[in-house]
Formats: sequence, structure tokens, C-alpha cells
Amino acid sequence: MQQRDEPLAVANVAFPAIVYGRDHPYGHPLNGTDSATARLARERVAEFYRTYYRPNGARVLIVGDVTLAEAAPAGRCAVRRLGARRRAGVPEPSRPAAGGGPGGVSDRQAGGGAVRGPDRACGPGAHDPDWFALEVLNTIVGGAFTSRLNQNLRETHGYTYGALSQFAPRRLSGAFVALASVVTARPTARSSSS
Repeated sequence: MQQRDEPLAVANVAFPAIVYGRDHPYGHPLNGTDSATARLARERVAEFYRTYYRPNGARVLIVGDVTLAEAAPAGRCAVRRLGARRRAGVPEPSRPAAGGGPGGVSDRQAGGGAVRGPDRACGPGAHDPDWFALEVLNTIVGGAFTSRLNQNLRETHGYTYGALSQFAPRRLSGAFVALASVVTARPTARSSSS
């Protein structure tokens, strides 16, 4: 309920629905909705777990200041404990086309709002071969404090305290997202001496 008064929180709920559409798996807020929470029941959670959590693609990773010889017994123990789980097929997610509506603007607080873009789901998938090149590109565009987006909107114009962009890779098509909290009633541009 409190998040409804926070522009970025409202934008985070509206953006996926606008870009992907409400019928797309990514068109729902990650934290759920009021109605989804009200329908939540133990049996539905257990059924989801039984359907999708399978050992087929599981890996046991042990990290820390240990040698392979020290870690091996713990790894074997984990495999024994998890080994009772049966391998089985996992349903593929439906692959509907993304919606492609415009990005949203949320003006929920006096004097402030949030802006998100783009106009459609256009980002890479989780295994895109161009991922690292896109990360370099995004560092220039909006992935760092010194990026062009932040320098323009924050330093040059004073519209926001910070602006950023990112590629959000997903199993299906991801999105390129640019976002900022903005001042809706902005004073005149700052002078070059400030």
C-alpha cells in the first residue's frame, strides 16, 4: 500500500504491463499484486514447486576458503540429500509476443515523479552472444554515474538526482530500460557557475 505513493515503485508495476502486456509472463510485477496475494494458498505454491523445481539443471557450488579435498565431502552430502528428487520434464514457458506500448510516467508525489522507457521489449535474452558488447554500450549510455544519460539529465539540466539505463536480460526477450526520478516542477536551468 505504501509503495503506491512512491513514483519508482508505481513505475515498476506499470512498466512491465505496458511494455509486455498483462497476458505476458513478464507483464506482472515481480512482487505480485494485491489480488495475487489474496489468492495465494499453500497448495498452489506446493504445486508450482513440484512442477518447476527439478534437479535436471541443478549444480552444487561450494565457494570459500576451502580446498577441493575439503569441499568434496560436503558436495557429496548435498548430492545425496538432493538425489532423491526425481528428474522430470519442466514445462516450457509460453512465448507470447511482447506488447510494445509506450513507456510510462508516474507523477504520484508532490513535486516528483518517475520516468521509464523504452517503447517496447527490445533487449537481449539471457544468452545473447552480444551481451558483453551491449554492457559496454550501456556503460556509455546510462550504466555509470559518468554516462551520457546521467550527465545530461542530472549535471547539465538538473532534472533528476540520478538517471540510469540497463539491459534486463530474461529467458525470453528482455528489455532495455532507462529510468530516473524527476522533479516535475523544475526551477530554471542552473547557471554554469553553480
